[in-house]
Amino acid sequence: FGPEQLETHEIFAAISKGDKAVCVKMLKHYNSVIRATAAKKLAEMQAVAELAKDLSHPDPRVRRSVCEGISNDNGFFRSLDGRAKSKFTPERVSAAFVAGLTNILRDPKAAWWETDGALYAMARAKPEDIRSNLDLITPWLKHQEWYLHEAAFWAMVGLGETIQPAEMFMLAEVFAQEKHSKPQMDYGGAFGYLLNEKGGKLSPADMKTFLSIVGRQISDP
Repeated sequence: FGPEQLETHEIFAAISKGDKAVCVKMLKHYNSVIRATAAKKLAEMQAVAELAKDLSHPDPRVRRSVCEGISNDNGFFRSLDGRAKSKFTPERVSAAFVAGLTNILRDPKAAWWETDGALYAMARAKPEDIRSNLDLITPWLKHQEWYLHEAAFWAMVGLGETIQPAEMFMLAEVFAQEKHSKPQMDYGGAFGYLLNEKGGKLSPADMKTFLSIVGRQISDP
């Protein structure tokens, strides 16, 4: 990165103006907020080549920030639409970023925070690319850290209208066993997104099974 040449307010001003060179440099800044802001601005500018290159950067903090740019990670209020909607189409994410994201997910030495970012970014890919990589996603649904199984949950929500009943039951089990209030809230919103906005279909029998699973969160929290 080299010596600091700009004051903090100057950095944010340059990022806001869309100075691509500054944004690329700030992906390597020590401050995580600056890194994420730069990554999201590069996504807004559709700077695919720059982000794809740094998705393979040797520093996991840089790779994590690129993931935040891909997903437009909204921090505490994660979702797949509204103010958390990605600046990239699923087609662009699949073509430019899925290879890098799956490299992270395959790496047993990857930092958990980096894995979290990669899982959430995977939710923005085409459903068929999410499905072809479920073997890299579903093990994290059972991780001890809530933010990691929440990120894997969102990756599966990216299946959208293609999600199958067995996959809905899998997500329902995650919800039923969740003890942390933050993901509990997000999971409820995600089910609404899948069933109402994305037109997910469950037969009456499958809906009964689904409700019997999620009901355990209330009857046996």
